[in-house]
Amino acid sequence: MFTPAMAIIVQENTTVSARFGLCDVVECGISSRGVSTYDVYICVFLQGHPTSFSNWCPSWSMVYWNSNPSGYSFQPGSTKWQQFKQQIALIRDLSVSPLTGIKRNPLILTFKPMCASPWGGSDFMLTLGVDVPGTDPPQALIKVQLIPPPPIAQSSIPAPSIVPTLPSSQADLVTYPNLSDPQQHLQIETGYAD
Repeated sequence: MFTPAMAIIVQENTTVSARFGLCDVVECGISSRGVSTYDVYICVFLQGHPTSFSNWCPSWSMVYWNSNPSGYSFQPGSTKWQQFKQQIALIRDLSVSPLTGIKRNPLILTFKPMCASPWGGSDFMLTLGVDVPGTDPPQALIKVQLIPPPPIAQSSIPAPSIVPTLPSSQADLVTYPNLSDPQQHLQIETGYAD
């Protein structure tokens, strides 16, 4: 019924970061630079997925993540939802110059180790949107599917993956697991490197 702009498959208890272009999943209009200065947000669904009876982001209390560290995001009251909020992060990827045209408004969405969604089960959906003055551009759905780790007997662990549901010409999505070097994080988040 609802087609996600992209689906991300995450192995349970693994940290995974997905880099993608905002304008490859959200309709940015003629100029992708036009939305590059605005905050990007992610909302949750009350049931973990959209229903025919719900808006995709009906109120600010559904905004759990914001690309601007000082931007608005809801502070949930229950421990379960606070933990869920801490397991996902959204940042702008400033290590890619917007002038190179490599990505259109690059973002990094990180999933920290989790075993199940707060709704139970192994999958859930999120809404990605842009907070612009007036009416926000159309929002996009992101489907997240958690998969169990392989049996210990296997010698290789498959890398987490993103399954784009975009036309193949726009599907230039990349994943990279487990950044452990603080300098790598600093370079990606600020664009600064020695």
